[in-house]
Formats: sequence, structure tokens, C-alpha cells
Amino acid sequence: MKEEHDNFYGNGDMKEAVGRYEDMLRKHKKFYFDVEEFENIISFYIEQDKPDYAIKASELASNQHPASTSIKIKKAQLFINRGNIREALSILSQLEQIEPANFEIHLLKGNILLHQEKLKPALELYNKALKFVYEHREDVLYDIANILDQHNHISNAEVFMRQAYELTPDSKEIILDLAYLNERLGKVKASIKLYDKYLDIDPYSENAWFNIAYCYNRIEDYKKAIEAYDFLIAINPHFSSALFNKANSLANMGLFKESITSYHQFLLEEPEVAQAYYYIGECYEKIGDTKKAHDYFLRTISMEPDFADAWYSIGILEMDNNENEKALTTLKKAISLDKTNPEYQFIMGKLQQKMGKMSLAIQFFKKTTILDPYDTEAWCNLSFCHGLSGQIKKAILYLEEALELNPDAPDLHFHLSALWLKKDNSNLGLSHFKKALQIDSSFYYDIFEFYPDLKNNYDLRILIGSISK
Repeated sequence: MKEEHDNFYGNGDMKEAVGRYEDMLRKHKKFYFDVEEFENIISFYIEQDKPDYAIKASELASNQHPASTSIKIKKAQLFINRGNIREALSILSQLEQIEPANFEIHLLKGNILLHQEKLKPALELYNKALKFVYEHREDVLYDIANILDQHNHISNAEVFMRQAYELTPDSKEIILDLAYLNERLGKVKASIKLYDKYLDIDPYSENAWFNIAYCYNRIEDYKKAIEAYDFLIAINPHFSSALFNKANSLANMGLFKESITSYHQFLLEEPEVAQAYYYIGECYEKIGDTKKAHDYFLRTISMEPDFADAWYSIGILEMDNNENEKALTTLKKAISLDKTNPEYQFIMGKLQQKMGKMSLAIQFFKKTTILDPYDTEAWCNLSFCHGLSGQIKKAILYLEEALELNPDAPDLHFHLSALWLKKDNSNLGLSHFKKALQIDSSFYYDIFEFYPDLKNNYDLRILIGSISK
């Protein structure tokens, strides 16, 4: 494992061997090195990412020790690293005839198959190799897990890493790597347990506190996430990512004033991050201080003129303040920076609708449904605008198209109900209204905002009354 390797390469014998080897090369002489020394020299150059040096050392090692299996295995490993698969397989096949129970041979052959995207036979070779491992089994399992992880076979990597963990449950490195694998597999609670165990061993680990906080955020346990960030910040008050993420967690809890404080603490560490100013603006918007929100959105744009969300948020504030012409210009800027954002298109449609420009509103709502066919609010607004324009049939067709993609969306059924009732088709109108109530009865309030005259429909009132009983 890595921590063992670090100690290994730092020892005096290794430095002496590498120093003597490099002295030999400088003086163009021939010194004798035993097999173990050559293995260590080759491994040193591999670790230092000096493949040419490692190859040269392996050639000299082969000349001095032509019968050494371990030197040949090192050489095969170097060929694999350089992509010379044929040469590597040739060496390994010869060695397998001589030492069929040498686990390293099967491991390397498994690595080759994995590189060739042949996962199943690679796993078979890894399991075959493990049959011949009689000591330091956890190290072999750990190495197999790592190479599977490198090739993005995370679930398989987790299987081998867990076996390594079962053998050495107090290994900090294995605990941390297994926790991270579980985190990426979506096994967040299992990951949290492992990070907790790691922190019992090393309570001052910044990475572990940061990762466990991230996991708590994923399961929306923001309170515990904040506690973890606080521990981390106590260890390292200048850990800027922890300050930033703590602010996000506070905002997710609705603690917007506290969130603003945390973002400002982050900005003391990293004052040039426009995103933080934008989030502060959002927090002020949430607590109703639209002036400060507007100021921080402007500050964001002054730092990063192409920050589309800031333009969009300013446009919303202007729209809410009935500064429609200003909002029109601002939202156009946002759309010019991000043409594929359905939210921008939708709000522009709402603005055009508010300004009485129905044909333009229809265009923007239509663009929204193209970008996000599952945005039922956009479909409803598209249909409503067609209805206002007297195109009831077209309005119904759009809603029926939307229902094919979103069959259980209550708002679509409510809007269809309203349109069929407008066309005096009570059967279809009541049928869709009843279906919508069965899916989510709370949505019927919204339909009355679009069609207030429906409040007086006797049949609808009977249906609503039957649901509330």
C-alpha cells in the first residue's frame, strides 16, 4: 500500500542502492547488484515516473541475473506500462510454464486483459492469483481494487477493497479508499460509517471531515454536515472549501443570514470568487432584501460579465418590480449567454405574457418545452396562451402531447379539464379533473388562478368536496 511504499523508498538501503547504481552509470563501470537491489532500483524509477531509467535498469538486471523470475516480472510490468502488450505476454507465458503458482504472473495477465476491456476474464485471473497468495493478502486485494477503480469498474473495485478491509479493519488507507468507493457507488450511509471509523483513528484528518460532510449533504442531513465542517474549520480555519460548503449547507437549511456570514468568511480567504457573491445575493433575495440582492448580483457581473445566472436573477428582480422593459433587456442578455437554459426561456415567456405579447410568449414557452419536455408548467402556460388567443383546439393538442411524456402530472389534467369544460365537453372535463384530484388534490388551487370562473362550476365543487371527505 502507498503508506508502506513511502516508507520503503525513504529508507537508507534504497538510497544507497540507487546512489551506487547512478554512480556506476556516471563512471561507465559495471557494479554488481543482487536481485533484491535491482528490484528496488527498478521500483524506485517506476515510482518516480522515469520509465526509461527503469527499462535500462531492468536490462542490466537481466544481464546479471538471467534466470531471475522476479526481474522478468518487473520487466513484464514495464512493458505493460509502456503498452508493449505482446512482449509482456511473451515473458509472462514463459514464466507461467516455470512457476504456475506465482500469483504475480496471473495478476499481470489480469491487468493486461483489463486494459483490453475484458473484465470477466480479468476478474477470473485476479481470483486465480489470490489462490496463491499466502501472506500480505490485503496488499494484493488493495492493488486489484485500485487498478479496477482506475479502469472505472467501481463496483468490482469495492468488492476487492472490502475483502482487504475485512482482513485489516484498522488500516487507515483501506478505510478511506473503501469509504470513497462507497460514496461514488451511492452507498452514502455505508460511506459515512467508514469515515466515522477513520475519524476515530485520526480525528484531525481534514480530508475525512470534508468527505463526511459532503456525504451528509448528499443525504440532506445539513445539520450534521455543518457540524463536520465546523470540526474541520476548527482544525484549519483557512480551509476555504469547507467555509464555502458550510455556507451552502446553511442556505439549504434556510438559515440565510448565517449563510451570508459563512460566505463572507470564505471571501476573506478567496476574495475573487464571483460565485460566492452571487450566492450571497440569492440569500438576500430569500430574506426579502432585494436591494442588497441586486447589489450582489451586480457585483457578480462586475467580476464576471458572462455570469448568466446573475443576469437572470437581476431580470427576475426587475420583473417583480414591474420594470418590464429593463427586465426584457436583462433577460435577453442572460439568454444570449446560455441559449439552452429552459428556465431562462420560461421566464422570458412569462414576461412576454405579462406584457401582453402572446405570440412571443408562445414562442418562448414552446422553446422551453423543446429544451425540457418534462417541464409541465411550461406546457400549461403554452396551452393557456393559445387558449387566450382563441386557439382552444391547439391548446388541447399541446396538453395531450405533454401528457404522453408526463401521464401522471396533475397540472396537465387540471388544465385539460378546464379547456374541455370551455368546449362544453363535461364528460372529458370532469374525467380529467377527477384524475388530477386522485394524483394530487392540492393542485386544484392553481387551476383557479388561470381559470377563476371554474370556482363556480357546481360539478367541480362536488368533486372537490368528495375528495376532502
